[in-house]
Amino acid sequence: MNYAIKYEVSLIAIVISVLLLLLSSNVSANSCLKFSKHLENYLSSMKKNLYMPQGDVKDLESAYLIQKCLFNNSLSRIVGFKAGLMNKQTQSQFNVKEPVLGILLEQHINPPASIKLDQSKILLFEIELALKLKRDIESFDDIDLPIGQLFSSVAPAIEVANIKFNELKTVNVNDIVASNVGAQYIYIGEFISLDTISLKNLNVTVGHSSSSLENNYQIPNSYSDQIKWLLKKSYLEGYDLYKGMILLPGSITQPIILKVGVYRVKYKGLGEQSLLVQ
Repeated sequence: MNYAIKYEVSLIAIVISVLLLLLSSNVSANSCLKFSKHLENYLSSMKKNLYMPQGDVKDLESAYLIQKCLFNNSLSRIVGFKAGLMNKQTQSQFNVKEPVLGILLEQHINPPASIKLDQSKILLFEIELALKLKRDIESFDDIDLPIGQLFSSVAPAIEVANIKFNELKTVNVNDIVASNVGAQYIYIGEFISLDTISLKNLNVTVGHSSSSLENNYQIPNSYSDQIKWLLKKSYLEGYDLYKGMILLPGSITQPIILKVGVYRVKYKGLGEQSLLVQ
């Protein structure tokens, strides 16, 4: 059997495996079969590190369904959720009125803290916080509880989002959601109890080895709203929210294009993180 045939057989097997897993999930296999071609293209793109499918998804509802078909109950365990497009300026750019939801898989968390740039892809550097759920969310009303009753701890986090699209100028929000909001590299530091630190008083200092200058950022006043939005959206999309899950409520700063060098991020009261980019 030649390589091309082996690859096709392997790819078909992966698609079938994903669809079979979905039989026991909150997404029906029939719904996913509707997007089987997209799933095949997406899995092929991931396997061969090619550009993501683009322009094939016609509405946001379909985009979220494709996201579920790819990742819900997948071979890599779901460990949490992330928010994208939190910034109003970015939302305006994509003609949307709210952020978008992405899924965090076990494989996304804490890969090697060194990234080699591929000039054919664009990676975005984002400063975030990671919060860990203190309890299961059993009803929608639970989300109205104070942040301190919902989350046990917070940790410094860096996300490097992988925007693997061929035509960036024509990327739309459906493409972003269907490709899981660029989730690929999530670096999370040590979790610290929320009993000992206040989110309102946090600030972040970011530096790069190419310059002696550092930029200072304050946690946005709307950050608690971002946290609640992410909880509500995850719940309404039908996902289980249980104790220990990790939520990334969105970037503290505007995403910037990753460049070669060493990034150093200092979080007041939470420690430091660094990332080597080669």
